[in-house]
Amino acid sequence: MHVFLIAAISADGFLGQDETHNSMEWTSEEDSQWFWQRTEQAGAIVMGRKTFGATRRPYTPLPKRKNYVLTSDPVPWQVKSEYPLSRLEYTNLSPKELVKFAEKESTELGFSELAVCGGSSVYSQFLLADLLDTLYLTRENNVKLGEGIPLFAAISLAEALKKYQLIQETALNDHGTVMQEWGRKK
Repeated sequence: MHVFLIAAISADGFLGQDETHNSMEWTSEEDSQWFWQRTEQAGAIVMGRKTFGATRRPYTPLPKRKNYVLTSDPVPWQVKSEYPLSRLEYTNLSPKELVKFAEKESTELGFSELAVCGGSSVYSQFLLADLLDTLYLTRENNVKLGEGIPLFAAISLAEALKKYQLIQETALNDHGTVMQEWGRKK
């Protein structure tokens, strides 16, 4: 299974100023379109419960995708959810366990990729478990936050990118939005 990270970052490498600062408030329409298209193509996503709650109100799954939500205690959230497990599943599996579980479900549910969609802690967990094949980073070059939540909680972006090589860089608009595709070095 191809596992990839997809994230929008500010020109200075932040996901947001704090946990309440949603990136959808400052990213471009082109980035949003790219995110929706690429994650729908993947067919499955994973994100942490805080990110899911901040971006998906009222805790609704992204359509046409299997949604895995990482949380330390999935039971209360599963009980509250009105969506079937085939669309939305709260779990406390480790990243490695989740990838194995998703591989088993992929044939039945018809997906072949898993998009890791945040936040910083989840990105770090998948990176440190060495599970990320590709990084799709949209850099909003006209947005500088100065400080905030880094892409990876446990490692600098520069250090993380040492394991990857830039495959392509594409301008998404004329306002400084650039999507970079990074592939794992062989």
